[in-house]
Amino acid sequence: MRIIVLIENSPNPGPSSGLVSEHGLSLYVESEGRRLIADAGASDAVWSNAERLGVDWTTVPTLTVSHGHYDHTGGVPTFARRNPSARIYMRREATGDFWHVEPGDERYLGIPRALFAAPGLRLLDGDAEIAPGVALFGNVERRVKTRGDAFLMRRAASGEWTPDDFDHEQNLVVEERGRRFLFAGCAHAGILNILARFYERYGAYPEGVVGGLHLRCKRGYSPENEREILETARALKETGAVFYTGHCTGERPCELLESVLGTNLRRLHTGLIVEI
Repeated sequence: MRIIVLIENSPNPGPSSGLVSEHGLSLYVESEGRRLIADAGASDAVWSNAERLGVDWTTVPTLTVSHGHYDHTGGVPTFARRNPSARIYMRREATGDFWHVEPGDERYLGIPRALFAAPGLRLLDGDAEIAPGVALFGNVERRVKTRGDAFLMRRAASGEWTPDDFDHEQNLVVEERGRRFLFAGCAHAGILNILARFYERYGAYPEGVVGGLHLRCKRGYSPENEREILETARALKETGAVFYTGHCTGERPCELLESVLGTNLRRLHTGLIVEI
């Protein structure tokens, strides 16, 4: 399996790479002749990066959307326009009206509305196998409380704010030679909850997990926050998986995760190429 990070928060460390970084995430995945893109960053910068990285995104047949937020979908309308035969898979609930809400800071977080008219858009009403060895699942039960800043996210409906329960989130699974890899987007439902659902489906944990873990707290980290992150790290270690993470995980959480997971924690950055 080959994974190329088309765009991510952290810049490429190489000199004069010409790659753009932004608050967002997009991954190109090649596996056993299959090609797909998981999420599409916050803007069309993802596609200039793809071209610099040698990815002909106009011929990739599949794009999956992990959830209904702009930083994973900003580049999708252009993808749909330039690659009209491609199929784009997201959950029907992702068409909702999503916001970040706190005093003095209300921001629309949802998908660019132009995406909804894309001819290749497929709205899913549940879990689905979209190709042999490629599946999407959601319906994650909240057994462990969600960490990070998810409590600031709201859905607007009938003129009222309601907490975002992230029923619009789905997770991608790609199988290769008996191994399974989980692509978790932002893991808003909680990475431990997502892994529990994965185990229920497959009877084992994934070989690797790629994506944000949404452990970041913009207001800083209390001793309780850090203790909870370390508890999460110990639970992740028990799965035996390798975690490739960044985006919404947060710098301090990454440090704490590394202190427990060691080399089983790998950081993402724009332009990173992972051969698994």
